[in-house]
Formats: sequence, structure tokens, C-alpha cells
Amino acid sequence: FKEIEKIDTAYVDKEKQKINNLEQATQMILESIKNGEKIIFITDYDNDGSLAQAVINEYLEIDKKVAENAFVEYAQSINGNPNRGITVDHVELIVKSKEIDENKPFLLITADNGINSREEQEKIQRRFPNVKMIITDHHNPDDEMVVVENEKTIIFNPRHKPTDFFKKFNISGATTIGVLLKNVLKRRFGTKVLEQNYAKNLEKMSTLFKVSNLLDYVN
Repeated sequence: FKEIEKIDTAYVDKEKQKINNLEQATQMILESIKNGEKIIFITDYDNDGSLAQAVINEYLEIDKKVAENAFVEYAQSINGNPNRGITVDHVELIVKSKEIDENKPFLLITADNGINSREEQEKIQRRFPNVKMIITDHHNPDDEMVVVENEKTIIFNPRHKPTDFFKKFNISGATTIGVLLKNVLKRRFGTKVLEQNYAKNLEKMSTLFKVSNLLDYVN
């Protein structure tokens, strides 16, 4: 359990702030919020993915404005598509069922999936030219399958272009999405307001991080 403790120390919290593209991903979310765009979250369906959903929902409890335009979904196989994680079939279903205007920009954010979904990324961006994508994941990138970063795609993954710390250690998918969303909250509300008005929500998020890191380590 000493390894687990390393994942949840104040030192590691500083290391999380060094994950590649934290600022770029934060800015993309802030811009989407400013423009009133729809935001789709797609999480994996395992324990880590479920905890990622809990983290996202806790974030939406704080950021009510975003909650008005947000949809949180588990990844699922649609039309027999065998690829795990995000798929064009699933995105099509969400866009249609939630009546999202595909002619307008919208944001797709993954949690605990997507890093090795290049094939589906290409299909999604061909089908929806106005979609922007933030791939938050913690799995190791595969050179042959890793998504391609471009002007509309950002990768936020501690194992993608890792710091020295993350070359040796990792965090859960739920923690990864949480690091990004907490940064968005700080930019939107400020640390003082968050601590005064949303301390319980932040405490819940921190607990979810610890539980997900423990489950991910055990598994």
C-alpha cells in the first residue's frame, strides 16, 4: 500500500498539474462553455469508468451552467461495432437522441477510454466536422492506434508524453478526468469560492480519486 500512498500525496498532486496539455484542454472546455456548446462525456463501463462518471457528476453539481448543456454516457457497442470506447456509431446515437445540432460545434470528452481509438476518431471527425475532442485516459498509448492530435483533438493522459514521475507511476482514469475538471472549476470559480461554497463536493471528488486509484492498482 506504500505505492498507493504515493499516488495520493500532496507531492503527486503537484505532479498531476504537469500532465501534458492540462492548460490546452482546460482552455478548450472553457471556450465551449463560453460559447454555450453541448458537451458529451463518454466514460468506460468498468469500475474506473463508473467512478469517472461519479467525478463528472460531482463536477456538474458545482458547475450548474455546464450541466444544462452536458450529457454523460457510458461507452457501449452500437450496430455491432466491436471497438471498445468511443465509436462513431455511439456518437451518432447520442447526437440524435439528445437532439444535438451537428451543424454547430460541440465538445466530446472521454474518460478512461479513447487513447487508442484512432480509427474511430477519424470516423467521428469525418462524420461530424464541427466536433472537438478531448481524450482523457490513463492507458498506455499504442503507436499504431493512438489518436492523432490536431486543431480539434487534445490528448490528456499521464502516460502520453509522460513526465519522469508518470514514467514510473500512473493514476486512474477517474482521477485523470478529475484533474482536468478541477482545473476548469478553479478557472471558473476561483479557489476561495470553491473552498467556501463547495468544500463537500471537492471532498467527495478527492475520495473518488483515492478509491479509483486503489481499485486501479489492485486490478
